[in-house]
Amino acid sequence: MALITTPAIVLHCRRWGEADRLVSLYTERMGKVRGIARGARRMKSRFGSSLEPFTVLDVTFFDKGQEAQESLVCISQADIREHFPVLREDLGRMMAAASMVNLVLQITVERDPGPKLFTTLREGLRSLQDGADPSLASVVVQLQVLAHSGFRPQFDHCVVCESVPSESTIRFSPRAGGVVCEPCARRSQAACVMLSPGARAYLVQAKRWLVPRVTRLKASGPIRREVEAVLEAYLREILGRRLPSLGQQDPSWAVDPDRQKDRSSTQVMSPALGG
Repeated sequence: MALITTPAIVLHCRRWGEADRLVSLYTERMGKVRGIARGARRMKSRFGSSLEPFTVLDVTFFDKGQEAQESLVCISQADIREHFPVLREDLGRMMAAASMVNLVLQITVERDPGPKLFTTLREGLRSLQDGADPSLASVVVQLQVLAHSGFRPQFDHCVVCESVPSESTIRFSPRAGGVVCEPCARRSQAACVMLSPGARAYLVQAKRWLVPRVTRLKASGPIRREVEAVLEAYLREILGRRLPSLGQQDPSWAVDPDRQKDRSSTQVMSPALGG
C-alpha cells in the first residue's frame, strides 16, 4: 500500500455511512480517483471545508496500487491551496463551475493521468473567480477538456474530405466529430448543427489558446447560442446522453449538506433536488 501526495481538484462529494464522505477527485498525478474520507462529517473533523467541490487541494491518501484498479483510496489529509469563494456566492459562476467539473467527472476514467486536463480545469475555475464571463468560460474549458480526453472536435477543415468549408453557413456533424462541407453532409445524411463563420472562428480560437487568454474573447448573443448548441450536440453524441446545459445545472450538490443549514440566508443557492 502506497502513501501518495498530489495536487487535486474536488469534483464531487457525498455522504457515506454515518460519519464519512465519498469524494471524487481529479488529481495531477493519477487522474480521477475516488476515496473515502473517514470522519469527514463529524463536527470536529480534521478535513473542515476542504472537501467541498471546486476546491484545489494537496491531498494525501493510501492507495492499494494497480492490482486494485476499482478500489477506493483512503484519504488521510487534505490541505486547501485554492478555495474560490466567489463561486459559492454567485449562482451563475457556481453553475459554470458545475458544468466544468461535471464534464470531467463524466468523460474521464479512473486512474488515467492527465496533467494538462488538470491544469485546464484549475485555470477555468481561476478564470471564474477572476471575473470571466461564466457562459463563455464554461464553453472554452469544456472544449479543451474534450481535446485533452481524446475527443478533440475539428473546426479547421472538413473531417471527411479535409477541404476547407467555404460556405456562408457551415455544418458541424456531432457523429463525425467536426465540420463537414456541403457535399459530404449530403452524402452522410447525418444530422448537423449549423454554424456561422463567426461562430466557427470563435471555436477555432477557443480550442487553440490557453484558458486565461481565450476567456477574454467576446461573443455576441447569436454566436454564443451557436457555440453552445454545437457543444451540447457533440457531448450528447459522445456520452450517449444529454448533459444539463449551463442554465439547467443544479449546483446544490456543490454545497456540503451538513453545512448548508449554517450558511447565511442571503447567500445565493439553488433548490436542492435531493440525492
